[in-house]
Amino acid sequence: MADTDNLQDLFNSLNGEQKMELLHNRSLLNEKQLDILMNNTDQFFLIVIAIIIFFMQCGFAFLEAGSVRSKNTVNILIKNMLDAFIGGVSYWAIGWGLAYGEGGNVFCGGSQFFNFQLPYHLYAKWFFQFVFAATAATIVSGAIAERCQFFAYFAYSIIITGWVYPPV
Repeated sequence: MADTDNLQDLFNSLNGEQKMELLHNRSLLNEKQLDILMNNTDQFFLIVIAIIIFFMQCGFAFLEAGSVRSKNTVNILIKNMLDAFIGGVSYWAIGWGLAYGEGGNVFCGGSQFFNFQLPYHLYAKWFFQFVFAATAATIVSGAIAERCQFFAYFAYSIIITGWVYPPV
């Protein structure tokens, strides 16, 4: 209660011009804090939704494991696990730069390959977009289960997440 009385006494001791300046500056501070809060909330939302979408990888893995013969179950599960890893590396190396890099042309970007000079506030968006690129590559793995060699599938995975998905 004493702090409130002190603040009120301080406010009452100011002249009208000083009161207006104090109120104006306080509102600017609140706007800046609100902008920071909104940005953090947006990034948190992107990360949470990306994690939920990443769980689709598990769903595809279970679906594909149930669709193949038992001798190929481990093979398809390893393909799905490594698809996320290889998709992440190829999207990090060239995918983000092609999709969102500054410069370039109308079709694709021309910078930020290997996340070079990527601003920190874009990391949540990068993760969100990577998850979609990896999921797009994983969808096809069920269609070609037991029909494709291991190396050929990973070449496809690199091409789809690094070259095909980003510009589209």
